[in-house]
Amino acid sequence: MLSRQKLFWLSRVYDLPGSDARFLQAVRDNCAYHIRHCPEYRLICEAEGFSPDCLHTIDDLAKLPLLPTLFFKRHHVSSMPEWRTAMRVTSSGTSGSFSRVGFDWGCIFAEIPMVLRLGFYHKLVSPVPARYVILGYKPGKQDRMGVARTMFGLTHFAPPVGRFYALEWKNGGYVPNLDGAVKTLARWARGSLPVRIVAFPSYLWFGMERLEELGCTLGPAVKATGGASRSKVWLKIRASILNKPMSVPEALTSAVGCAMLAAAQEMGGLGNASRAMSRVKLVVEPDTALTAPYQELYQKFREECRTEYGI
Repeated sequence: MLSRQKLFWLSRVYDLPGSDARFLQAVRDNCAYHIRHCPEYRLICEAEGFSPDCLHTIDDLAKLPLLPTLFFKRHHVSSMPEWRTAMRVTSSGTSGSFSRVGFDWGCIFAEIPMVLRLGFYHKLVSPVPARYVILGYKPGKQDRMGVARTMFGLTHFAPPVGRFYALEWKNGGYVPNLDGAVKTLARWARGSLPVRIVAFPSYLWFGMERLEELGCTLGPAVKATGGASRSKVWLKIRASILNKPMSVPEALTSAVGCAMLAAAQEMGGLGNASRAMSRVKLVVEPDTALTAPYQELYQKFREECRTEYGI
């Protein structure tokens, strides 16, 4: 399926109109492959009257048969022999059962250039070593969770010299250590190397709440930096989840921070230098229509943390 290589190797990563034709071709080829090689999927498509030939426009993607994740948790289906599967991962299994996903070498080789291109586009790739605080699972031999391996992979955009995981495997299960994450973050922040936080919005929200519980004062807005601050959609999502405005500075590079440190002595302190040299380019407010649904989902997440981990 060379169509997936052509799609993933597209030079302009966010050129959606320019990639529509490649995307549709990749979906058609992908569906045709699974129909040929997976009897269960073929029966589902036949029952729904679906054929890859009916995909002519982006709107036609709505004709794809919907397969709920529960189907993959209850049934193991495959479209390729085991010997072609280069990597196997699972879902997190928070409901007690797992979905299993296999990747062949062609898929992996198609993805690597795409991931690197996104990393360079968002200026995540750096030769400067960094320390990482990962608000997620620590990968290990005890599981094959895809999310744990994804977060581990994200710690290679800059050479990792230290990693701290908020969820560690102990006594047959994952145990959260948010206080340790806060203390590690505070200790590393005093060092000379950059510190990167790898987290999903709910974990970020959880971490901010924990900081406030420990006596830290958080401002009315959250400053967003890094590659993700380039996306207004992602900023709106984060603002709505945190229910705080996301403030994007005009300059996102670490060179500005170095300049502030150099000017601090002449300007009467780092605070004065920061206020004088840091300008806000954009403020994204929470969407009130999204805040309530996100709050409901977050409370379910918090309740599960209290029930499962006592925090």
